[in-house]
Amino acid sequence: QPVAASFVDFAVKLLVDHNLSVTKDVDFHPRSLVLGAPPKVVWIALGNCSTDDVVTLLRQRHQELVTFEQDVEAAFLALA
Repeated sequence: QPVAASFVDFAVKLLVDHNLSVTKDVDFHPRSLVLGAPPKVVWIALGNCSTDDVVTLLRQRHQELVTFEQDVEAAFLALA
């Protein structure tokens, strides 16, 4: 399965199973501050990058994502 397809599957699974939204759109930050969760927002702050870069980042920061998902008060996580 191509990396892009596996990332899309992964992102959809996060949203459906954990109510986490993964985005590169910075506009989600103010929305998250005003409205809070759900959904919890994971912002990928890498700028212009490949899908492989995003997948690598998410894999490297897996434990941080798990902690964020379990924190009932957290609404926004920036990863770079």
